[in-house]
Amino acid sequence: DEAEQKNMLRKMIASFFPEQDCHVLPSPAAIPGLPLGERFLRKLVSIRGSILSAVPVKTVMGRDVDGAMLHDLAQAYVEDINASLPLCIPRACDHMSVKRCELAMQRALQLYHLDLKVFRALLPISDAAVLGWHSETRVRTHQVLASMAVTDMEELREQLDLAMVQLQKEIVKENEDCSREKATELLERLYSDCEQRVRTGDINSLDMYEIE
Repeated sequence: DEAEQKNMLRKMIASFFPEQDCHVLPSPAAIPGLPLGERFLRKLVSIRGSILSAVPVKTVMGRDVDGAMLHDLAQAYVEDINASLPLCIPRACDHMSVKRCELAMQRALQLYHLDLKVFRALLPISDAAVLGWHSETRVRTHQVLASMAVTDMEELREQLDLAMVQLQKEIVKENEDCSREKATELLERLYSDCEQRVRTGDINSLDMYEIE
């Protein structure tokens, strides 16, 4: 009958998609307190990430290509087509590699910035502690870079180190400024009583104050 035919059609369509996932999208209309469609856009970004992460790893010209890299590869093809250029797999793969390395650098520096944000709350501390923190964080950022990059690692490591050294110089200066402020505050607190007694004439020298 008609119902059975519809059920058969549903089963046939479902057979083409053995693994299914559903997402509920919020309304793209304005929501009080949020910019227009922000929740909607956030959800779309989340769905995009889920789709890319679910793509099986493939091999293209000897390189392992995940979902995000496959997207960049397809984008390179589309750009060549729109520019009326002949499709060139090596050029597209180079484009894909550049995008991947840019993302790897971005993720590595994000890690350093996140650690730096937490570390600032500990200032002021010793110079040795600053150097130790930088060295430990540098190792972790290099691990992130190595896990994602798909090209010459030596050049990327040099670029990453240059960026981190600049950030390290900034945190060293901040630590020096914090140390100076802390020392000034401590000295003012320690000698405020001495200064007051000198002004009132109770004592006439720092030596006399220290003897007391």
